[in-house]
Amino acid sequence: MRIVAGRHRGLTLKAPSGTGTRPTADRVREAIFSSIQMRLPGARVLDAFAGTGAMGLEALSRGAREAVFCEQNGAAVKVLRANIERADEGGQSILLRGDLVHLLASGRVQGPFDIIFLDPPYRAGLYEVVLDRINDGHFLAKDGLIVAESAKKALFSVNDKVFLVYKRKSYGDTTITYLIPHN
Repeated sequence: MRIVAGRHRGLTLKAPSGTGTRPTADRVREAIFSSIQMRLPGARVLDAFAGTGAMGLEALSRGAREAVFCEQNGAAVKVLRANIERADEGGQSILLRGDLVHLLASGRVQGPFDIIFLDPPYRAGLYEVVLDRINDGHFLAKDGLIVAESAKKALFSVNDKVFLVYKRKSYGDTTITYLIPHN
């Protein structure tokens, strides 16, 4: 796994051993970032369920101003911290360890964010809960974007009074859903 483009292009990222994380494939990440490139310069991003931090670090590499990484898994946090150091992005990064739903409710996560990367464990049923928290806490900027990764066979429901599905695109067994606020 590597940073695809930007000032850290080609930087190899570490990943924890085992099945505790599911990093977004390089080709899927490349497609996502190609489609949101114009939103990145100066953006403030939230890499929710960050795992290796690949999404937030890719955003920083391409010009985002700041990335907030939230991760619960201890092994992933250790690797994520090392990846932030490898990319020399400590000054633009905030790493919060804990359950995302609780972090959002606790006030430790300070919004709003221009882009939120949402990639929870596929089978955990967290999409709707987290989307509700994002809305209730005003974590997404008025012109912000949520990029949510899910299994192609397990699409999540969206409250269309709150968020609009801007676009959905599948890559093999993975689907990326782009959500915008329903203003």
